[in-house]
Amino acid sequence: ALHGTFMLSSPPDNLHISGKLTDSTISFGAVGVVTFTGTLSGSTMAGAYTDIANGKTGSWTATLSP
Repeated sequence: ALHGTFMLSSPPDNLHISGKLTDSTISFGAVGVVTFTGTLSGSTMAGAYTDIANGKTGSWTATLSP
């Protein structure tokens, strides 16, 4: 299980998130606000998000810094 805080830059906000990682598939989000799904490959994650609050979708990437 994943638990943590997601810091938004615009508008500024901190969202409590939860999710899970199964093999190389990740899903997480803040209930009723936003959901993220994607895959993990090495030190990079990438996927899609749904902004439930505003009805928008898009893509995202994250890279682990050493």
